[in-house]
Amino acid sequence: MGQSSNPHQVQSMDSLSSRAFVESVHPTPETENSGAGNLCENREIKKGRWRYKSLHVDMKTKYGSKIPIIIPDDIVRAVGPGSRDIVNYCGLIMRSTISFRDGDWKAIIGKHGEVMWLKVKDKFEASGMREHVLQALVVDTMQRLFRAWKTRLHKEYNLYTTDKERLSHRPDDVTP
Repeated sequence: MGQSSNPHQVQSMDSLSSRAFVESVHPTPETENSGAGNLCENREIKKGRWRYKSLHVDMKTKYGSKIPIIIPDDIVRAVGPGSRDIVNYCGLIMRSTISFRDGDWKAIIGKHGEVMWLKVKDKFEASGMREHVLQALVVDTMQRLFRAWKTRLHKEYNLYTTDKERLSHRPDDVTP
């Protein structure tokens, strides 16, 4: 649809293109820099990934339903639409349950394994397979994520030379 010949006529939302609508939603540089109109003045702009909070999993399982997980016979990995959900949720449960003081992975799984498994089992179900296959996937995924978490923290702590500096720059996902 073209522009109206009458400059004072108001266009309906149906006649606006999606590009014009999206452009009207974004703030202009003047409103972005003004103190009164700036909604994000106290926020830091974070680059990279955001912390996972399981909002998608909570929405999908809100009324007691479980997310079906498909695990092929030849690999111990989840495939399909729920695969990212279970991996992200396993990481969240693992980071919020364990402590580095618990020791190595065998000690952690001995101490917290059943609790972590039951939390994941409440949200996910293995479609068309035995439950122990899903449990093996969960334990394997959490072990892989635990190693990656320790590696990331090791790199982060190596940036500082003394223990006092390291403790003053503790990441948010590590308890004192």
